[in-house]
Amino acid sequence: MTLLMSQGLRFVYVFVIARLLGAELYGLLAFGNAWYMIFLPFTGLGLGVYLSQKVGKNQLKAANRTVPLVASIRFIAVSLVAGLCLGLGLYQADSIIVSQIIIVFSLALVGRAMVLWSTQMFQAYEKTIFVFKLERIFKPLEVTLGLIVAYLTGNVILVAAVHAVSMFLQGLVGIAWVNKQLVRVKLVWKPQIMLAIVVKLLPLGIAVALGQFLFQGPVVLLKQEGISLTQIGNFSLAIQLFMVFLTVFSSLKTAALPALSRHAIQSPDKLRDFSRYSIILAVVFGCLCSLVVSQYAEPVIVWVFTEKFLLAGQTISLLIWALIPAIIHNMLNSTQAALEHNKSILIINAIGAILLVLGMYEHTEVNGLAGASYAVIVGFTGAALTSIIYLIYKGIMDFYRGLLLPSIVVVSTIAMVLLLKLYMQAHFAILISTIWMAVLTWRLLLGVTEREAVLVKLKRQ
Repeated sequence: MTLLMSQGLRFVYVFVIARLLGAELYGLLAFGNAWYMIFLPFTGLGLGVYLSQKVGKNQLKAANRTVPLVASIRFIAVSLVAGLCLGLGLYQADSIIVSQIIIVFSLALVGRAMVLWSTQMFQAYEKTIFVFKLERIFKPLEVTLGLIVAYLTGNVILVAAVHAVSMFLQGLVGIAWVNKQLVRVKLVWKPQIMLAIVVKLLPLGIAVALGQFLFQGPVVLLKQEGISLTQIGNFSLAIQLFMVFLTVFSSLKTAALPALSRHAIQSPDKLRDFSRYSIILAVVFGCLCSLVVSQYAEPVIVWVFTEKFLLAGQTISLLIWALIPAIIHNMLNSTQAALEHNKSILIINAIGAILLVLGMYEHTEVNGLAGASYAVIVGFTGAALTSIIYLIYKGIMDFYRGLLLPSIVVVSTIAMVLLLKLYMQAHFAILISTIWMAVLTWRLLLGVTEREAVLVKLKRQ
């Protein structure tokens, strides 16, 4: 519910703000947002996952020991990371307005970190209704004030300031609600224990940062490559729309982590089911969205956002194919986190980030924004394939249902739509390909496994 409301408002906001500011100023706003979002995971250091693991296993013990330590570590981390975000941003800024946007979003980092901590606390205690209540109050207010300021002034710095202040206030209220509804949180100073936790979670913390880099990194890398703010604005709009499709699955994997952590050792079958159905969801939802968006996104975006965002329509038509591996990568990260395989998450996310960076530098000079889309697809595909292969190796998934059969469904669906487009109108080709994908999914992916057949037989007996 939180995400449906938040993403609905986000879509309306992006639609209006892009038209009000234009591609260049929207690109500047998107760059500032992407810049601080790259630093945001370092304020958490993987502590959100650690918190869900500990609270999921023993709430009383976690309240007395884990929660105070996590809160104290995060307080220190936020202070250091906000300074780093500001310093590096000002050092690489190439104009006064870029410096100003960096300053505002460095302040926003503090507020967003507080919001993130309170959200993770509510998720760990499986009280996400309070996350919805917070978003219900602050998100409409933030969007409304942002649009009013954009309309009256057209000043991108003031628009950014609205978001920074809103997040800061939401963070303060979130902290107050955690103390009132969950546990009283007191900061502690136990340097040896805190350092030991940070060292233990360092692989996971870096992994979370690299995972965030797969989403926000392309915008920052485009700026470093000297791409114009107008083009960055177009690419940022495409990325924002892409993330709207993905966000629900990101929330599902986070919300599932406490329960998965409880059953990781005693009931590994639950991890197998979660992983298997994650891939099925990724294939069905990803293929369906990719088929439709790749065909109709460009004219719709031009109609909604005007000709200034023609490149965004062309970009999302290609970028949307990254949705399938992105969903798989996001969901399977929770399986590994439940097993506390932090180093594997680090390696997998690092592979995705390295492929993304190499692809960006290799293709953007030749193919422009299309090259950036190719790099995102390659990055997520590399991370997703590595995740599947790792879980197959660990016995959580099997080769046929985890890799071979989903690949057959995706590849054959893409081949089908490309072939049919040569002989018939696009919408008929998409319809037939969708039916083809549904039939293959039903026959290959949703077939009863041997374990399920045994369970059915036992129940009948």
